[in-house]
Amino acid sequence: MNKKFQYQNIEVIKAVIAALGLAALITASAGLAAAADNPSSNSQTALFEDKIIWVVDVNSNEDYNSLLMDAVEKLLPDYAPGVKAQRVKTGNKNPFFLLKKENYPAAVITGIGVCVATTPQTINYASSALKLGIPVVILTVPEMKNKKEESMKSYRVPDLRSYEIANGAPDTAPEAEELAKAATPALVKVLTEQLPK
Repeated sequence: MNKKFQYQNIEVIKAVIAALGLAALITASAGLAAAADNPSSNSQTALFEDKIIWVVDVNSNEDYNSLLMDAVEKLLPDYAPGVKAQRVKTGNKNPFFLLKKENYPAAVITGIGVCVATTPQTINYASSALKLGIPVVILTVPEMKNKKEESMKSYRVPDLRSYEIANGAPDTAPEAEELAKAATPALVKVLTEQLPK
């Protein structure tokens, strides 16, 4: 009788341990799924904490303000917690020319290539960043796909990462915010993938 009771106790303990192990697995799986659904909780994005990401607004007019780049700049901290987004307006000046190492940003988002002038500029600036070892991603529109590919060959950056804004450059701030919400997590992911392992 005593042996039978001990055997039953062992079986109960085994069942409790198995149940606790299963619960732990379910909790861990739920945590991983939540992290995947919520980019701001992803430990990879923490690599940008307290670092600067340049949002390079490519245009010949320094007074011009791209609504999309503005929205991306504002949303970056939501997808890369602790990051310091810094807007850089080019006005036909390559921001990487004579840039000192101590002033390098951690990564760069450059764009938006919307025409036959801004698309090559976007790729030129991205090429300059890559030559300095700075992770970069560009924003372009579908209409400029051929110009983008031609410019990538010219600047010898065949592996340049890009994100295509399917609807083109937005006309209003609310439209820009919607496009930026779709683009920003992908931009951060692409930049994170380029960081040194």
